Amino acid sequence: MDDLLTDDFDCADSDDELDTFRAMLAFEPALERWREAVAHEERGENMEALIWYTRALEGMRAGELPSSLRDHLAISGRRRVRWALGVELDSIDRFGTAGTVEQADRYLDGLDALREPELRGRQVEVWSRSELAFARERWPVRITAESVTDYYREVERTLRRYGGDLTVVHRTADFFAGQTGQGSDQRVSWPPARNQACWCGSGARYKRCCGGEVLAAEGELAWGPARLRAGAELAVCRV
Repeated sequence: MDDLLTDDFDCADSDDELDTFRAMLAFEPALERWREAVAHEERGENMEALIWYTRALEGMRAGELPSSLRDHLAISGRRRVRWALGVELDSIDRFGTAGTVEQADRYLDGLDALREPELRGRQVEVWSRSELAFARERWPVRITAESVTDYYREVERTLRRYGGDLTVVHRTADFFAGQTGQGSDQRVSWPPARNQACWCGSGARYKRCCGGEVLAAEGELAWGPARLRAGAELAVCRV
């Protein structure tokens, strides 16, 4: 049974939780329902998984604290599949741990804050290269190098529409969380000279980066949630 339990545990977010469930084999009915739920979730059968996770929590009322770690793990599984199904989270789900897909979704939603930079007092805020590099490292199938390039080119297009001498402020997620750490408030002047470093932080000269003539053409670049989330279904436990 331990081997089968190990096989069925891939969709849980923490390997440490496996040892906890091995110690809970006495809770046979709830454990079997949990294992059934995990098996469905692994196969991408999220609706069936939701039914079995809910059965594993029979007797628990909305708003009640989980009575055991076993309940907490079942709630976390229920939360994962409800999120994957697009079902609004309820008062029970808030006791569970957000899954990796939900965390990524919420982070990507936050990127929309600077999706279309606005001019405020001749100043424009954009995401820093370090922030998007962090995002790519953490969720490589959800944020691509091409989507990052598209983002800065779209910002360049916006800067050209505004015109004049502007200040570009590079922001990080820490800044919006109230943590003004290093790199959360870097400022550069726009436009730079053609042979100067590009304002976007790529390290390339402006004329060979965002200052290229190709941007003079009309049309919209495909940056945003749909572009950044290409391939999101390949993420852990997502179907």
